[in-house]
Amino acid sequence: LDGYREIIVKYPAHDLGPVARSGEAWTLLKLGKRGEALMAFRSLARAYPESPVGAEAFCRAAAILREEGDWKGALGLLDELLRRRPEERFAEAARYEKALSLKAGGDTEGAVSELEAFGRDFPRSALLPDALRELALAHFARKDAKAEFATWLRILKDFPRSPVAFDAHFGVAALAEASGDLEQAAREYGR
Repeated sequence: LDGYREIIVKYPAHDLGPVARSGEAWTLLKLGKRGEALMAFRSLARAYPESPVGAEAFCRAAAILREEGDWKGALGLLDELLRRRPEERFAEAARYEKALSLKAGGDTEGAVSELEAFGRDFPRSALLPDALRELALAHFARKDAKAEFATWLRILKDFPRSPVAFDAHFGVAALAEASGDLEQAAREYGR
C-alpha cells in the first residue's frame, strides 16, 4: 500500500499514476477497508475517466455500492460511465453490473429489460451464463414460469458445461415438479 502511495506522489501525471492508484484501491479492498477502497476507486474514476483503468474503477466502485445496498449510487456511476464511453470495453461489465443493481433495488422489470438487452448486445460475453441465471431468477421473481423455464433451458443448451448449468438443472427440475412432471424433475435432479 505504501509503495503504491509513493508512486502516486512521485509520478502523479505519469502513466504509472492510474495504475498505482488502481493498485492502491485494490489493496485497500483486499485489506477489508471497503470505505477507503470505494473512495479510491471513485477518485481514480473521476481523475482518469478516459483511461481503461478509470473505466474499470467506475465498475468496481459501483459494485461496492451495490454490495453495500446503495444501488441508486451504483446506477449513477454506471450511467455516467456508459454516457462517457458507450463503446468502452468495460461497457459490457458496466451493463451487467447495472442489471444487478436494478435487481438489487427491486426494479425487476428494469433488470429483465437490461439483462435481455445484455444478451442481445454481448452474445459472446463470458458473463452471459451468469446474466442468463440472473434473468431466470428475475423471471421467477415476476412469477413468469414460462420465461423462467425458457431461460433455464437456454443455459442448458448454450452453456452445458458452465457452472451455471448446475443451477439450470435445479431450476428446470423445480418447475417440472411444480407442474406435476415428476419424471422430468427426477431426471434433472439426478444430473
